[in-house]
Amino acid sequence: MIKNWIGIGLLGAVMLAGCSNDSASSRTSAVSGTVTGRDGNPVIGARVSVGGTVTFTGPTGSYFLERVRPDDQMIFAEFTQEGIRYRGQNLARTFEGEVRPNVNITIAPERTLARIRGTVRDREGRPLSGVTVFAYGGGSLSSSRALTNAQGDYQINSLAAGFDYEVLANGQGYRADRDQVFLSDGETKILDLQLSEAGFPNMPPPENLTAVTWVSPRATSRSRDLNAQAVEAIKRRWDPKRSVLRSQRSFPNGELVEVVLEWEPVETSELLGYGIYRGRSATGSLASVDFLRETLTGYYVDISTPLQTQSTFFYEVRSLSAQYPDDRPDSESAPSNRVEARILGPLSVGVSLPQVRFSWNEGSGATEYVVYVYDREPGIGVNPIAENENSPATGNGWTYSGPALQPNREYYYIVLGLGNNQNSRTVSGVGRFRTAAAN
Repeated sequence: MIKNWIGIGLLGAVMLAGCSNDSASSRTSAVSGTVTGRDGNPVIGARVSVGGTVTFTGPTGSYFLERVRPDDQMIFAEFTQEGIRYRGQNLARTFEGEVRPNVNITIAPERTLARIRGTVRDREGRPLSGVTVFAYGGGSLSSSRALTNAQGDYQINSLAAGFDYEVLANGQGYRADRDQVFLSDGETKILDLQLSEAGFPNMPPPENLTAVTWVSPRATSRSRDLNAQAVEAIKRRWDPKRSVLRSQRSFPNGELVEVVLEWEPVETSELLGYGIYRGRSATGSLASVDFLRETLTGYYVDISTPLQTQSTFFYEVRSLSAQYPDDRPDSESAPSNRVEARILGPLSVGVSLPQVRFSWNEGSGATEYVVYVYDREPGIGVNPIAENENSPATGNGWTYSGPALQPNREYYYIVLGLGNNQNSRTVSGVGRFRTAAAN
């Protein structure tokens, strides 16, 4: 059972201090996430900052902020294009020595930004401080959030207008209160919320947990990184709801590994968040790895250090009640169904001419292969001229059978390897070839 996340954070800090020569860095934290526009597309080159720490989003819209002071920190994002300034922000709760993932920010034109403010009180009308207020809407990757001050007041700024938002307030020991609002350009919506004391219900476990694994070539910080753009387009093609890569962290062999978990959100006012469990056993106990303080979505991406190619992990998720981490056993639910996350190996691909046949290494663990061929640089919004999604190839190759290729022209390709009922996925880098000149 997950039992003291502050304690786990301190333990992580001690471990980091033991393996780092920079003692100052072990007393800080890190934050990662993704910056997107109102259309959900990643924003490349956005400036992301907290305090005096600044970074810029990479080719998948992701950022990684290091040396962040452990505390409740507001993360800001901004971007200027054609003279129009875009802004957004989100709150991150960080612990010493830990990386806080999934702090995602939606930016919108500055002149259109809206906000929600109000006061959170208990049933007797007393203001409640330290309560988290979430605002979720517009297809965002996660909620925007704020904490109430000593007077119970909160304010969630820099929200993209034109969407319905579900607003929810909750805190340890209190049942949640929620409402819905629509935000127009530049509007300030006042919304007061009232919490009652939580009980000790038997929390329902999350249902229908699924796991999808991705292995892809390492992204770089260059905005023209062709691999990053193309790989992200493939991932969105197969999972339109997915959020983009949370981090540019690579592994010793250069690949990026993600495990994407999804489940049906638990509908109860007693919910405080979710406990994420991971282990190597199909039947034994799993260890707690994160406390997801997000109640309105059932989505989590694991990019932690233990994940490696050619390995298998198992996951469960538990619902955490508003009384968590009370020692009573009913402060968290029974586990969800346990899912297997089988991580494939890297996929290398070559092409032979003039037949145009693609071949790949079979050691990745994939059993099916989908080939995408493009007549221009692939990326988000670029459609292939040919693909075999409806009839994936098996074996070690696939011969091109799409529209006729023009002579003396450059084409691009990328291959997706699939295994484990297509829940395990590995993506090659982008390749290119030039057809022969006409006789």
